[in-house]
Formats: sequence, C-alpha cells, structure tokens
Amino acid sequence: MRNSSVVSASLLAVALLCSSRLSAQILERAVVLRNADLLTSRGELLEDIDVVLKKGKIVDLGRDLSAPMLSKEIDLDGKVISAGLIDVYGAVGLTGGSPIASPTSHASDAFDRYASDEIREVLAQGVTAVYLPAGRATGIHGLGAVVRLVPDGSGFGEVVDDEAALCIDLGSSAMAVGRVRTFEGVIAAFEKAISYRRAQEEYAEALETYEKELAELAKKEEKPDAKKSDSKKGDEAKATPKSSGEGQRPDRGGGRRGRGGGRAADGELSGDVAADEDRSDDVSEDDTQPRPRRRRRSPPGPEAQPAPAAPEKKAGAEEKSDGPKKPREVPLQPDSEILLRAIDREVPVRVEAHRSADLLNAVELAKRYRLRLIIEGATEAHLVAGRLAEAKVPVVLTRIGGDLERRPNGWRVADDLEERLDRAGVEVLVGSGGHGESSRFPLFAAQAAAARGLDGDPFAR
Repeated sequence: MRNSSVVSASLLAVALLCSSRLSAQILERAVVLRNADLLTSRGELLEDIDVVLKKGKIVDLGRDLSAPMLSKEIDLDGKVISAGLIDVYGAVGLTGGSPIASPTSHASDAFDRYASDEIREVLAQGVTAVYLPAGRATGIHGLGAVVRLVPDGSGFGEVVDDEAALCIDLGSSAMAVGRVRTFEGVIAAFEKAISYRRAQEEYAEALETYEKELAELAKKEEKPDAKKSDSKKGDEAKATPKSSGEGQRPDRGGGRRGRGGGRAADGELSGDVAADEDRSDDVSEDDTQPRPRRRRRSPPGPEAQPAPAAPEKKAGAEEKSDGPKKPREVPLQPDSEILLRAIDREVPVRVEAHRSADLLNAVELAKRYRLRLIIEGATEAHLVAGRLAEAKVPVVLTRIGGDLERRPNGWRVADDLEERLDRAGVEVLVGSGGHGESSRFPLFAAQAAAARGLDGDPFAR
C-alpha cells in the first residue's frame, strides 16, 4: 500500500513538471508576422516580408516562411514595421543631474524608471532605447547611460550601460575667458590622469625592486647565522673542563710537598700568590717599613658633573636604515581612473560644443589623447565641416527647428546644417535633445532633419 502511494506521488510530480514545461513552451512560442513592409536600418523598405520573432528577437525573415510549431501568426497586410529605434541624445525619464562637474557622476542615478507617461509616449514612436547625458555642468561632468524602454514589468525602463560615454561640456554659452578656462581645466584633468598612471607604473617598478632586495637580504642573513651557530658550539666545547675533579677543594699543605714527595697543587700555589699580593700593599720593598696605603677615589656623588650629552641630531636628518625601504603606495584617484579609460579608448567621449572655436578645440583634444570623439550640438559645424570630416568625427544634432536654436549669444546658425554636413562627408546623427520637452518627440526631430536636406530615411538616423 505504501509503495503504491509513493509511485502515485512520483507520477503526479512528473505530470506537473511536464505540464509546467509545456506551459513555458506555449508562453515562449514564436510569433510570425505575415505580409509586412520591413524598414531596414539602412533605410531600405522591403515589401511583403514574413518575420519570425521569438523571445522578443528576430530569428528569421523572408518571404513565404513556414511557421514553427505552436507559433502565432499575425497578418499585417502591408503595415510598416522596423527594429526598435535608438534616440542617440535624449532626456526621457531624467529627473535632473548633479550640478557639480565630476567624472564620477552617473546619468543612471538621475533616471526615473517609473516615469510611465513619458516612456509610453516615446515607445509609441518606436523608440526602444535612449542615450542619456550626465548632468548639465561645464567641463568634465560625468558618465552618460543607455537605457532600454519596456512597456511593462516592474518598471518602464532599465539601465543597459551606466558608463556609455564620458561627458564633457566646453561651455559654448560662456564668454571667451570662461571658455578658455574650461578648456584648460579639461586639459589639466587629462594631464593629471597621465601623471597618475606614470606614478603607478613607477610604484610598481619600485615595489618589484624592493621585493627582490628583501629576498637577497634574507639570503645573506641566513649564511652568517649558520656560521655563528657553528662557532658558538665550538666555544661551548672549549669551555668544558677536561679534569674529572672539578669543584673539589684543593689540599692546603702550606706549600709543602705532598705525601708522595710531589709539588704542591696548582690550587695551593695560586692561593699563596693571591695572599702575598694582598700583603704587598702593606709592606715596602725591604720588608721593614710599611708602604703607605693608596687613597681610593670614592665614586662621584649626586653633585658630580654629568657626562657630556651626545650630540643632537639635526632636524630632518635621516636615520641610517638597515635594509631596503618599502616604496609609498600611490593614493587612489577615481576621477583619473575614469579619464584613463577614455585615454585607453575603452569609453567614448561625447563633447558638447557649439561655436566653431570650441569644435576645433574638441578635435584637438581628441587628437592629443587619442579619444573616441563624438560631438553634440555643433551649431556652427558648417564653418569647420572640412576639419570634422578629415578627423572622422561623428556629429549629433539636437535641433528640432532651425529658428529654435537662435539665441542672443551670437551663434551662427545655418538652416541647412544637416545638408551641408552631409555633403562634406560628416557622419550626422539626430537626437531629440538632452533636456526639455523636446526629448518626448524623437520622430519629429528625425523628420525635421530630413526636411532640412538630410539624405536617406530619417528612421535610419
């Protein structure tokens, strides 16, 4: 009876396991989109295409595809579909950044993943990922982030990369003196990072030398210790008396010969000599007049003059060390650590600059430190388009309308900026904007760029 109940329980467990696996397969079954017009990343439109999706990813596409088992088919009847768009410069979900310019600031810390209204509005336009800049301070002001927008779940957004780029603002809105100081501060920060790396390398070399010297010193100390122990054993062997009568009192015979006619023992002779030496102080050479006693000096009393003090060591004099000195470790510099990653080209550098002089400074900065440069804003980029194309620097434009960027700071704006840069061979990308309500309309920004002469489909940008 007991065995049958165990078998029944086992069968029930197997049935439940199979049922759960079957449910998981049904929930993760493929979806086939029929008769869709697919817009590729290059801007090409492919008509009457079948797309197979599984776990939210495209696994196959073509015409007249066979549907996988248990898949769900949807006839789109010529509707346009595309992969998720990326807003390369947005601010959706940002609640503000750090006002302090520091490379250690993170845009991901200011991202509100529960900003459902903003995220849903952007998702409805086909945008599934957004790059967020860090802070709004001038100079080196933090690390940007890439977030993915999801329609449901525990939140409406999740951080994909919290160190997507190093953010620098050259302060194009400031006066000339302020812009010069900002650029000099950026240069000084990179030079400090290089000096920090050099100090680390020197410390590593000094530490390696120190460890070798310690090992050599340990070997040298082992040999003298072995010789010293051998000599100590030899001294102990010499100090051991050979006579078996050690500790016996000598036979005092008054200096006379012993019973066998032999001479007095060495102990007796030494005793008589000692006694004679004691009496020599009381008797003169002719043994008739007593010798005057020598007056012994008494030890110095408390009022005696003290011994001369040892010479004082001069201030700052180093004591003679008996061994190698351990090098001092270089303190950690988090800001320099981040800048070194940019110098090593592990992290791209996105520089916001608008004036032509600031754009050239950004190119010079990238050339000096071999940075992966991306320029944001670039209002006067048409004036230096040739230099940007020669340096192969991509430009991210954030304008929605030509007149919206006209400000009283004297920036020279070109309404056909996108067209001019495209003709000059500059790679142009379009973002919704790093701040303000404009980040809620990424498609409008792309369409406006296309209307101002940007070749190709705006969705491809």
